[in-house]
Amino acid sequence: MSAGQGDESVVFSAIDPRFDDRLITMLTEAQDSGRVLVTSALSRYSRNSEKLHRILEFLLAHGATILTTNYLIRTTDVWVRRGTLIKPDSRKPYEGIAQTRGLTGTHRKIAETLARRLA
Repeated sequence: MSAGQGDESVVFSAIDPRFDDRLITMLTEAQDSGRVLVTSALSRYSRNSEKLHRILEFLLAHGATILTTNYLIRTTDVWVRRGTLIKPDSRKPYEGIAQTRGLTGTHRKIAETLARRLA
């Protein structure tokens, strides 16, 4: 764990099993059923597999939809980009979502809707 200079932020290791304040806030806000969470890749939540599974279980239990560069995950189904997957870019997480090549059905519709909103 390290603190940034001149601020109160705390940065945890990517494999740290603890939940930081920012993640807890995101999970609390995600309790509103029907929310769509967008991230470049699931590893942005955590690289600790147990922690990542707990996060996904919480989000899905509360009816959240998770949209990554290549996947759409909901309580009822999982969609995967067809063909060549796009490399996620954490610095520009919405660019991969805006690329609809290989997306179909609901996955494509949600990605297009969010891409328009975020543009």
